[in-house]
Amino acid sequence: MRYKLLFLFILFTQFVKADAGPPWIQAVCRITLTNGKTIDGFIKLAIGGNGIWINGFNVEELKVQPRQDQQIFFDLDFRSIHFTDSTIECSTIDKSNKPIIKVSEDRQIKLFEWIEDFYKNKEDSIVNINNNELHYRLKDSLIIYYDLTLQSFLDTMDILQNSKNRIGYSIVGINQIRQFELIINPDKIWLDKIEKAKNNFHKYDNSVTGDWQPAAWFHEFVTNKESYDEYQPIIKRNINEFQKLK
Repeated sequence: MRYKLLFLFILFTQFVKADAGPPWIQAVCRITLTNGKTIDGFIKLAIGGNGIWINGFNVEELKVQPRQDQQIFFDLDFRSIHFTDSTIECSTIDKSNKPIIKVSEDRQIKLFEWIEDFYKNKEDSIVNINNNELHYRLKDSLIIYYDLTLQSFLDTMDILQNSKNRIGYSIVGINQIRQFELIINPDKIWLDKIEKAKNNFHKYDNSVTGDWQPAAWFHEFVTNKESYDEYQPIIKRNINEFQKLK
């Protein structure tokens, strides 16, 4: 009987883990502003659960008609993006440069951010991919965080509105950014905060239904081939499905 109960428990926990779907993805990043100041902290790259929907930058040439937006997504190959007055240059994890995007001064760059179901509103842009109604926003700023919540998620509404989970953050205008970089080897101060959040998450998780999983981290993906090979195709497939709708 004891072994039967153990088997059922293992089966249940594996089902719960599978039912939770792919994880959110977060990262340690460094932002260099146009005035030369740098800001390090945490940023949310993607929401998970029903697929992995990755954020990025949206570039619009204002004088081009019809409107032709271009997205630069934070997939698992992304390393950094550098803005000048006339170009946008991206680099990848292996430090090889992708083609430089030439842009005019009449451009508009915004954060492209997928929105969780419980935060969606009527102002969102909506697409339907594989029978999934998805919401996204183009934002003039991004939030960089200096700590993590108890549950380890960078949950914007919770952090900004719930005083119990309030943590330090900065709101950075996109037009203030000269370079945006995802950090592959974070400093110990950030690794310690991530480890603390993971430990707190597991304590929290044991007190509820267990149908959550902790957020995943960009720097761990790029150093773990098994995880990279599992999730990068999901991200790429979702990006391709979105771009087919453009």
